[in-house]
Amino acid sequence: MRAGLSMGRVARADRAITFGGLYRPDNQVGEFGLAFGWESLSDSALGNQRVAESFFRWDVTDNVQITPSVQAIFDTPLSSGGSTEAVFGLRTRFSF
Repeated sequence: MRAGLSMGRVARADRAITFGGLYRPDNQVGEFGLAFGWESLSDSALGNQRVAESFFRWDVTDNVQITPSVQAIFDTPLSSGGSTEAVFGLRTRFSF
């Protein structure tokens, strides 16, 4: 769990709480992650937003990892009716 507080208008959010967890199956091919968060945005006109993220980190080799992910942002600021947005990602990590 992580929590933060910021004062002033520099930060995008003045309060945030995030928590999540990881699960690594016995076959050791990677790990699943799931996280949830809440943010109070610095501009009070924008309100609050909630975020959820899910990913699977696949250990292709000892030196290469591929991580597809999906994030859902609820009560998206500046949208009519507090819509939900999805963000899809693909990260690759090479270690030497």
